[in-house]
Amino acid sequence: ENFIDCIADKGFNSTFTFGNDTELIKITSKKCQQRGLVYESLHAPFRNINDIWTSAEDGKAILNEFLFSLTLAHEYAIPIVVCHLSSGKKTIPISDTGLKYFDILINEAAKKNITIAFENQRKLANLAMMFELYGKDTNVGFCWDVGHEKCFAHGREYMPLFGDRCVATHIHDNNMRYNCDEHLMPFDGQIDFRRTAELLNKYN
Repeated sequence: ENFIDCIADKGFNSTFTFGNDTELIKITSKKCQQRGLVYESLHAPFRNINDIWTSAEDGKAILNEFLFSLTLAHEYAIPIVVCHLSSGKKTIPISDTGLKYFDILINEAAKKNITIAFENQRKLANLAMMFELYGKDTNVGFCWDVGHEKCFAHGREYMPLFGDRCVATHIHDNNMRYNCDEHLMPFDGQIDFRRTAELLNKYN
């Protein structure tokens, strides 16, 4: 609750939380209403996310976590659920099993009028694939993580690729060293936030 007071007092107008902690989400929702903040998004859990591509049993466990995130988002009127598609440097092959689970997730999100925002990590292919498969789905969007781009993507910029699908942002700083995701306050690291601002403006 003190964090939310600080966020509001500093002039921000929205926030988000991570994970499926029901009590935390309940408290955050109530406090945001009191302080006039938008509870913009819920970041779904991503522990063992690579399992969604590997086997039916393990993938179903990840899907169930995602679906619970949708349930909580719907209950507390949170419009966006942010999801990872992979984690780590090891390549996880895209599989029919995983695609089936994401199809279930996106269809369920549409029923609940919630947008699924896929966040950039290290791998481009699975992100591009999602926006090709669900190109016409208005409830599938892009979460641009500025810090991840600068420490995971070897110089690649994601907004020129997916900026027209951007519905959420994670804006934080780092010193642009590969695989060093420091989550610093903006301007405490080396990211060029003038360029960040230009891209945000360009893609509205």
